Amino acid sequence: MTPEHPESLFRAYLEVTGYELSLSESRKHTLSECFSRGITAEQVTAVCKELKRLLDRGTKGYTEQSLAFRNVFVPDTLEERCAVLKQRAKRLQPPKPDVPHTRQVGENVVAFLAPPEPDDNVPLADVRQGLSTLTKNILAS
Repeated sequence: MTPEHPESLFRAYLEVTGYELSLSESRKHTLSECFSRGITAEQVTAVCKELKRLLDRGTKGYTEQSLAFRNVFVPDTLEERCAVLKQRAKRLQPPKPDVPHTRQVGENVVAFLAPPEPDDNVPLADVRQGLSTLTKNILAS
């Protein structure tokens, strides 16, 4: 894999939007700022696709100008949009499947899908005593 350059952000933007723009010095400076913040071409693609999705849905406040270079590549805004999409992707990941376990119950072995129960169960009376002692110590201080 070749290392990314600030221009890769621009190529990703052009690819998603279909726009034909020149890479001016002003745009190079903006791209360098975004690139120095760790923004990747993949993130630019994701942000532009999300903006297009919002446009297609007719979401209030999103117009064709939302995809304009000057609106997409505002460094702080782009960085925040990338962070939001990253968190959304994390949140939408499917949960990890339960692991099959077996447990001896009397003379039988039972199989189930759940995390194993801790073997050292603390009796409820000990928990109550510990909480009572903790409360007294807090009130005394």
